[in-house]
Formats: sequence, structure tokens, C-alpha cells
Amino acid sequence: NTNLDEAIDILSSTLETIPTWNSPVLIIGDINIDCLETNRNNNQLQETLNSYNITRHQLPPTRITPNTATSIDMVCSNQIPCKPTVNVINTFISDHTGQLVTLNNNNKLNPFDQIMYSRHFTDRNLELLNRLLKLETWNDILGLETVEDTYNTFLRTLTYNMDVACPHTRTRKRKPQQPTVLNQETMEKRNQFLAAQEKYLLTGSHENKAKATEKKREYDIHLKNQRKLKTSEHINNAENKSKAIWNIINKERHKSKNGNDTIKLSNNGTLISDPLKVADHFNKFFANVANNTLLQATYDGHLVKRPSTIHNIQDTLTLSPTIEQEVRKNIQTMKQKNSAGFDDISTKLIKACKDHLILPLTNIINKSFAQGIFPTKLKLAKVYPKLKKGDPTQASNYRPISLLPAISKIIEKIVLSRLLNHLNTNNLLPQEQHGFMGGKSTSTGLTSIVEYLIKAIDKGDTTTAIFLDFTKAFDCLSHDMLVKKLKARGVVGKTADWFTSYLTDRMQTVEIRSTTQGVTTKTTSTPLPVS
Repeated sequence: NTNLDEAIDILSSTLETIPTWNSPVLIIGDINIDCLETNRNNNQLQETLNSYNITRHQLPPTRITPNTATSIDMVCSNQIPCKPTVNVINTFISDHTGQLVTLNNNNKLNPFDQIMYSRHFTDRNLELLNRLLKLETWNDILGLETVEDTYNTFLRTLTYNMDVACPHTRTRKRKPQQPTVLNQETMEKRNQFLAAQEKYLLTGSHENKAKATEKKREYDIHLKNQRKLKTSEHINNAENKSKAIWNIINKERHKSKNGNDTIKLSNNGTLISDPLKVADHFNKFFANVANNTLLQATYDGHLVKRPSTIHNIQDTLTLSPTIEQEVRKNIQTMKQKNSAGFDDISTKLIKACKDHLILPLTNIINKSFAQGIFPTKLKLAKVYPKLKKGDPTQASNYRPISLLPAISKIIEKIVLSRLLNHLNTNNLLPQEQHGFMGGKSTSTGLTSIVEYLIKAIDKGDTTTAIFLDFTKAFDCLSHDMLVKKLKARGVVGKTADWFTSYLTDRMQTVEIRSTTQGVTTKTTSTPLPVS
């Protein structure tokens, strides 16, 4: 009886550390208490299990001898989503039978649990990469003529050093762990509660029970406050606070995500789930979505003609050479992220190694401007499909999330500053435009409309509004028409060539479960029914 009491105390102390009210618990083992008999030992075990909402499953005899037949092995569970099925089998290994417990789990396989190869950009690895890049003189790329050769050589050199300092390693992608709330104060309160609980179990006095209950209440309140603090810190540190809040809400609701790891698509009436086939289907769909959308468009064939040139333009736009200070400034303003394109070069890497990358990057950008060519390898996008709404088996219900090379974003930021300066200097941007404008947003646009309507109503005028929602608007933009509009606004010569090179021959590859399929050229040059 003494050994049994100690065993039950240990079992009780262990269960106290588990949130049995919302976590599935399964206990299997040789307890040496016969569930077929009604006695003190069986009642004591049952009462302990019941206090944690755990039930011992009734089993037939699990130890049979010539003289006895007892059921002393146990299978216990609480509110598991699917009730365990227990079969007693004779293994002939020992004098006990075996208990085969089956859980009919209807949940989807964990999409996070998969083998993948990735680089680890730890502080130690980045420090080694910096030391290796410091030894590079970059003389081999500074003397090259074409921007294509220059960038390709730069990429090979950087990739070689990355392979040494941050090689691809085989890792298992797992579900992100919940943030812990353990600290010194938490551990102290936990130990105080466990000590009080143990003292109560030893004495059984009402006074010790009250103390254990109070310590439990203090511990629970402390954990609750710690979780609140962690949640607040997570939201405050998030770049997208709205997204962070919804992630927390969905996590509490245990709402499952339809990640691209579990996508199944309908292809000609057949459901496909193989990552290669799914990626290939998405790749073809995304590459042709613009042309397919345009084929479905109906209009009278009349194009609205705009003037080919705009008057009062003081000068034309020239992509003037950049300097190292400007490149450094643009790198510093980039958000530090671990995500990267096909080249594995993230903004985190660029910011960490900027001192040794600024010289070659400045040379590449200036050659790109002078030659009117955007490097081909910067035009390859790694695409992830994201479900928008509707049937998850239909490719049309997904939108592509493109990861472009981080280096291309540096060039884009420098070009954007020159283009906006040209447009603002020549007053080529209407005041009514709020999208993609610094200091403006959808909020300022709505405010402007409301003010206009209020003034019109005060004057007694009748107001009418037309709201347009274009299907696949950005996908269907004609590149040829965009270049013509730029030329009409003073973007000519090598600068116009650069924009043409930037827009044309873009490529994409779709990735599903770390599997890429196909490199498809995606170019839209079909004229639209407006100009």
C-alpha cells in the first residue's frame, strides 16, 4: 500500500504539470492494479484519474496464469478527439499480453514536419561570411564590360562564399514552438505551488489544502499575466500589427491554415496532390492568367487614344550614376527579413554584409543604368500560391506571392527615387492620385472623397460616383503601353531601354513543399482596351 500511495502521488504530481483540461492525454503501462476487482487500490486509482477527467478503459485479463487471470495493465485517456481502440493480443514475449492502442486521427498531417535543405544565417555564420568577403577584391568583376557578365560573376563569387560559411544543411521543418513564459519568477511560483501541493498530499489537512489552492491561484494568475505580456510584445514588435493580431486570434481558435504544403488541385476532373504536379499546374496557370483574362474581356474594339507626348516637360529622365553612400542608405532602409528568392540572398544577409558588398553592387547598378539593361537573373521570381477564398482545389482561387531577389529591390529603390523626382519636377502626377504616393494612402483618398461630397451637398449639387474593380488588373497591364506612357513623359533613350528590359522576359518558378517546378517566362504585352 505504501508503494501504491507513492506511485499515485507521483502520477498526480505529473498530471498537475499537464493542462489536462485542453490537452489530449494517453497513459499506458503496467500498474499492477486489477481493474476487474472492486477494492481500495482500484478505487484510489480511479478517484485520482477522475480528478483529472481521465478514464481507465476496461480491458479483459492481461496476465493469465494457470491459477489467476488479472487485468493489471492499463490504458487511460481523457477527452481525446477520437476515442482510442484497444485490442489485447498475445505476443508470447512475456507473461503479459500486449495492448495495441489505435487512434483514428482524422486530422491532417502536420504540413510543417518535413525534411528540407536550407541555409542557416546565424550570427556565427554571418561573421564567417563577412571575413571571407573581406578578402575579396572584386577586381574580376570591376573590369568586366557588360552588366550581365558582371552580375553573374558577382553572384557566383557570393554564392561560393555562402556555400563555405552558410552551406545548405538537411533540416526538419517543424511547427513553430509556442513562445515560453518561463523565467526566474515563474519557476519560483511553480515550485512554491508544487511544494504546497506535495505537503497537502502528505498531510491531507484542510489548512495545507487551502495553502495549495492559494499557491495554485497565484501561479495561474502569474502565467496569465506573462502570456498577456508576451502577446503585447509580439504585436508591438510586428511589422504588420493587424496580421499579428489575427495570427494570435486564429492560433487561439486552433484555426488550421491551408498552407501550400497540403494543396490538392483539380486538374481536368482529377485531384492531384504530388508537389511536382501541383507546382507545374500553378506555374502554367499563373503564367497564362493575364492572357486568359484578356481573352474573356468584351469591348467594342475602340481604343481611347491619348496624346503621344505631354507638353511642358522641362527635361527628360536620365538614370544618373549612383554612389556608395546612396547604395548604403537604401540598404539600411530595407526591412530585415529571412525570406529570399532563388539565390538564397535575403535582406538580412545584405544588411549584415553591406560593408563588403557595396563596392560591387554600386558597380553593377551603374553598368545597368549606362547600358539600359536589367540583369536577367534578377528577373526570376520564386512564387508561392496563397488561397484567397473559395474552393481550395481550384487554381483560380489562389493568388501568387512572389519572392524576388533582394538585390533587385535595391536597384528598384534607386530608380524609383529618380523617377519620382522627375515626375514631381514636371508636375506629371495628379493631385487626385493617392495610391503608391509617399504621405498618401487609401485613408487620405477616402478623406478627399468625403470632403468633396460634403461640399457638393452643401451647395445643393447632385453627386455621382463610379467605382471600378478590375479583374487581375496588375497582371493584365500591357508592358508595351507602360513604356509608351513613360516615353510620353520624358523617359527616353537608355532610360526607356532600361524600363523595357526591366519589364520583359520575366520568369517565375512555383515552389510547393520546397519543390520547384519549371521556369516559365511571364510577359504581358497584349494591348488593353484603354490607353
